[in-house]
Amino acid sequence: MNRQPFGGFKRSSVGSGLKAGGSSYLTQFGTWSNPAAINRLTPSAFLKAAKASDEIAWRQLYSPKELDGGELEVEGNYRRYMPANLVVRVGSTATQKDFDRVLLAVKRSGFKVPVSVAPGFIGKVSHDSVQVENSGDFEKRVLNEPSLGLRVWQLGSNEGWVKKARTKPDIHVITGEVLVCGRLMGLNLVREQAVSITQHRFGALQGNLL
Repeated sequence: MNRQPFGGFKRSSVGSGLKAGGSSYLTQFGTWSNPAAINRLTPSAFLKAAKASDEIAWRQLYSPKELDGGELEVEGNYRRYMPANLVVRVGSTATQKDFDRVLLAVKRSGFKVPVSVAPGFIGKVSHDSVQVENSGDFEKRVLNEPSLGLRVWQLGSNEGWVKKARTKPDIHVITGEVLVCGRLMGLNLVREQAVSITQHRFGALQGNLL
């Protein structure tokens, strides 16, 4: 892990875009759920635990400005995180708790993430960039000609566009349980990249290059 980087951020990567060699690479090969004790929490307690987990994940993993070059002298293996091209889609069956949890993660990231809300959603919407539209209009506006590396975070039951979107290599649809874990939730918001640099020339060490 943290070695053998693969490709860039264009079409060499599909899905969640975690690069081979990145420290979180293996997380995309399974499904994740909250422990039973977490699901028994009240919504306010759940959000409080989520906020604390987000703070740890972003402070220790996603936000540091100094890259970890590893311990090898002849090769530097670095990890970095860039904002993902993400849209949050709130379906009519989404819960307020799940929506609030996702907004907590977005707020902690500091990224500008647009939110599309179905007219049937009965919860409270408090976000800077919100567009209310039905499923068909959302599909036409966002999915028919997707921007490169698009991720759509679907909250609530899967809408009609999800099956079609999953056939397109330029779109990654995020579904499933909304988690309390800040590290796993944060991976939906970032693109992880591992970078390896040879730190010697003709046998002479050059030191860390980043």
